[in-house]
Amino acid sequence: MDLTISFNGTTDGPTHVVELPHSKSILNRLLILGVHHNISIDPENLDSEDLRTLHHAIDQMKEADNNGGAIDIKDSGSACRFMIPVLALRKGNWTLRGTERMHQRPVKELVDALRSIGCSIDYVQTDGFLPLRIAGMEPPAKLSASFRGTQSSQYISALLLCASLFEEGAEMTFPTTQVSAPYIYMTISLLQRLGYEAEKQEHDDTIYIRVKYSSGSSSDVQDLVERDWSSASFFFLMAGSGFPDMILLPGLSPNSIQGDSIAMELFSQLGVESEFTSDGLLISSTREFPTDIHLDMSDQPDLVVPVVVLCAMQNIRVKLSGIEHLRLKESDRIEALNKNLEQIGYALNGSDGLYALDKIGEWKEHVSFDSCNDHRIALAFSALAFKQPVDIRNADVVSKSFPEYWNKMKGLGFNLQEH
Repeated sequence: MDLTISFNGTTDGPTHVVELPHSKSILNRLLILGVHHNISIDPENLDSEDLRTLHHAIDQMKEADNNGGAIDIKDSGSACRFMIPVLALRKGNWTLRGTERMHQRPVKELVDALRSIGCSIDYVQTDGFLPLRIAGMEPPAKLSASFRGTQSSQYISALLLCASLFEEGAEMTFPTTQVSAPYIYMTISLLQRLGYEAEKQEHDDTIYIRVKYSSGSSSDVQDLVERDWSSASFFFLMAGSGFPDMILLPGLSPNSIQGDSIAMELFSQLGVESEFTSDGLLISSTREFPTDIHLDMSDQPDLVVPVVVLCAMQNIRVKLSGIEHLRLKESDRIEALNKNLEQIGYALNGSDGLYALDKIGEWKEHVSFDSCNDHRIALAFSALAFKQPVDIRNADVVSKSFPEYWNKMKGLGFNLQEH
């Protein structure tokens, strides 16, 4: 589906309420914990394609019992990384595959960690990548693993989520420079709420984590489910791009375990103010933007795209560090950003781990953005319709995280024409 999007300049103001999807990060983890514990999740909370993909993969595994079978995780990186240890530590002969892009996203560090404790995992085509052939086994007494920290934090979370399978628990080490570290700490927070003991120590440049299942917790799993801060970031972008009214986002927690809750602080540096009210988070633009800023985004990879697009919209000279691993996402996000930024006269240039947003020209008369099959690219570049009508190719890719997004845009006064 391709869309042409324009802003009609009229809204019902002064405040627009937008219901966000539920947190993929939290619910993906709870789905995996549900394999090991008696956890019931409301199916209505599985309101994105990513969550439904993981749920279906788990159902496929359970239906096969110990007989094994083929599991297709489509284009879901989370489902891929979280299912690998689950299948490796469960009897049965399994094949794990996905889309062509998923077969280009690395899993070697996770596979190596599992092989180190005796798991039998073979690469079907290319070393380090899906498809995988997995011969499930009984878990050993203890899991110990060490990671370099340069790729996905989900390698670590995936193993921690299986900690209850190990009688003596699970131990992990990773560098203090580990990318997306807040997602690891979110995993640990969920485990603690469900009765796990967790210990964290830091020595020099290394983080040591030990997790062991102790006993069940009385915490209601529904109390752990939040609305999604990563999705909220696109409405911070919208406010900063010129939306004339305030936007209210109910269901977000001021004490969230989601790392992307730092969006409030981050976007406040980019001219967007927000505050919690009794009804939710209220967002609006200050209309005051910095001329230049340097941001380390190593802990918030999912916020990079809306941050870059907002800086391009408001001509903010931003320098970014900690974003190199974006090349391993649903698309090569640095390449996808540049492909689309060129349409509006900008480029993200980098060397030695530091990237700068440079102005290289002007807006083209007709702007057509390619989603590159990446939901966050489509979500972010749609906000540029404030300036002039834009086309978004393969716009339905937003279903991966936010299936109702285009309907929300209509409610905010945007015109959408499908073609």
